[in-house]
Amino acid sequence: TIFCPWELRGKVMRTLITEKTEDRIELVEGIKFIFQNGWTLILPDSHMPLFRIYSEGTTKKIASELSQKYINKVKEIINF
Repeated sequence: TIFCPWELRGKVMRTLITEKTEDRIELVEGIKFIFQNGWTLILPDSHMPLFRIYSEGTTKKIASELSQKYINKVKEIINF
């Protein structure tokens, strides 16, 4: 999980969605980035000011790297 003020959640979602990427994106429950070797789901919590970030990869290391990549992106967007 990563803290995100309520007023910045829309900005984070819009920025991540519009970011140029070659990866496939699904917008069903949150934002799901699908890669050749795994995926990451960024899910805004409906009751708390935070995002939950879930990742799965072909290895634990890849899953961990994907999670950290998007934690860093969210931090960058909110200037945290």
